[in-house]
Amino acid sequence: MKNSSVRNRVNRSPSAVIGSLLAVVIACFGLPRALACPFCDAIGQTFTEQMNSFDVAVIARMETEPVSPDDYRLPTAKFTIVEFLRGAEYFPEELGLSKEFENIVADKNSKVGDLFFVMGAGTRHVNWTSPIQVSDKVIAYLKEIVRLPESGADRLIFFADRFENEEASIAADAYDEFARAGYKEVLEIGPRLNREKLIGWLKDPDIIVSRKRLYYTLLTTCGKPEDVAWLEEVIRSGDKQRQAGLDALVACYLTLAGDKGMSVIEEIFLKNPETPQLELFSVIQAIRFHGTETDKISRERLVQAIRLVLDRPQMADMVIPDLARWQDWSVMDRLVVMFREANSEDTRWIRTPIISYLFECPLEQADKYVEDLRAIDPDAVARAEMLANIEYADDSEGDDDWDDEPEAEKKAIEPDANPDQPKPIDPAETGEKDSDGTPAGDKDDGGDGQENEIVVLRPSIPDLPASGSGTSEFVSTRSAIASDLGGGNYPAASARNENGAGQPAPVATVATPTGGAWQILAVTAGACLLISGLLLSVFNGWFEKLIV
Repeated sequence: MKNSSVRNRVNRSPSAVIGSLLAVVIACFGLPRALACPFCDAIGQTFTEQMNSFDVAVIARMETEPVSPDDYRLPTAKFTIVEFLRGAEYFPEELGLSKEFENIVADKNSKVGDLFFVMGAGTRHVNWTSPIQVSDKVIAYLKEIVRLPESGADRLIFFADRFENEEASIAADAYDEFARAGYKEVLEIGPRLNREKLIGWLKDPDIIVSRKRLYYTLLTTCGKPEDVAWLEEVIRSGDKQRQAGLDALVACYLTLAGDKGMSVIEEIFLKNPETPQLELFSVIQAIRFHGTETDKISRERLVQAIRLVLDRPQMADMVIPDLARWQDWSVMDRLVVMFREANSEDTRWIRTPIISYLFECPLEQADKYVEDLRAIDPDAVARAEMLANIEYADDSEGDDDWDDEPEAEKKAIEPDANPDQPKPIDPAETGEKDSDGTPAGDKDDGGDGQENEIVVLRPSIPDLPASGSGTSEFVSTRSAIASDLGGGNYPAASARNENGAGQPAPVATVATPTGGAWQILAVTAGACLLISGLLLSVFNGWFEKLIV
């Protein structure tokens, strides 16, 4: 069988030793999984996630003025638990455990009587996090979310009403809840969403990019045919500000416009040789969304569209993996020709994804092509073999079929489906020999029965970035948050509410449990160093020489 022979060949390659070692690391630590929302990147932990990671979460009142023991330490004050959000069972009245504790006060403007959100690890010996001053609205919000169901439409619709809340921490938390929701969950609440409000936010130039991505995604579930006209007008406008969140914008447009909309996208972006790379990547992301999440457009039509990117060899590497995953073997001969012609610095990196494509192809001719191309660029083949080992390790963790289709239902596109594809050149005729390639990356209480003993933790409080207006730059989904932060944006109505004096008002931030943190950091750092060293050895070539 072709697939088993490829795997055996991969495992015998010298570079496969590197790949196997990397595979072990990945099998142990795992690869990061994509966020559920196709175009949303979560900013941080939600309030629910924070509270679930601790034993106790409370609202506490500051009882004394903050006092600093010296000039080098933060001031501390005494607090009293006013209300439990989580962990009340650890403080039963019959035990008479103290509900008072001492903790640091980071905000110099805090005063006696102010209320704070505090979490703690442990049950009788509680390690408290730094207290975060919260408003009455945030307290009411926290009390509501602890009563919500763990998942489902009723939970999501609660957060949908708070996207642009005047409280920055509430707006950010509502966004992050949706960033973690699967598209199928979002589809369930489509009929209950406020379509007019979503469109109003999308037309607001002050809404930041990450928010617009979410709103376009939600509009795919509740939009109407009459929305196609204004969406197309935005796409044709060429206005970077209006087109912010282009990937989600195109996905929404295609959902409502169907095949007719695909012709428009091809005209404006895919057939236009001047389309900037980031815009092209955004369009490809939208097409991938329709290949995985919806059936509005047929798989064959989607493949036909992304084939157009092969006309720009400098960017072809963005779609070659998609052609393999969607089993479009009709372009195999064309890709082999592109491999042979990729001799410039602008195109040479497509060689490795082309070899990976051939590894996936079930046709016997693909094996022959691999051996022919190995003579031209053995380094490119070695890198593809290394990546294949990594993929095998990731697949061994369980079924991660990205398109979630039964194998028997997948329909491959055979090479003869496109007779106009150019035929590959015989290596004997060209005599090409090019080996220079470049890579295409509680305390637990201890059960001693003692009364509640407070141990104060003093983690640093991260400074949240300020909010800003929508960006005029196109950014990829993966870098959406980095773009927002770099441009002074944050997915909230205002990430730092400025008071009259220009000082940021306190906002609830992420508190991280410290138990075992240094071990996690040490193991992670060691794994990163190992991977970096192994990759460097491959690219420098000395490791292979040592083996051979």
